[in-house]
Amino acid sequence: FNSSTKGQSTRIHNHINDAFVSGVFYLKVPDNSPNIFFKRENKSIEIEVNKGKLILFQSDLDHYVPINKSNDTRLSLAFNLYLFPITATLSK
Repeated sequence: FNSSTKGQSTRIHNHINDAFVSGVFYLKVPDNSPNIFFKRENKSIEIEVNKGKLILFQSDLDHYVPINKSNDTRLSLAFNLYLFPITATLSK
């Protein structure tokens, strides 16, 4: 569960810890809140986000969210999907 208030951002990261697919579901996206950016090598793509949108992506794909300029809180639910049997240590 992610809660982003005014002035907060999410640094560039990935979910490579043996996850197969990652995703984010947007619960609340107020005006002036930023989109999500995906980056591979020197190329970057911006995906527009809105309430109810589900984005699935390769877990090794770097991504980030710029500073939230909204006066309201943005809410999203991020998750990872694993292949069975799970070989990752869940405490990572």
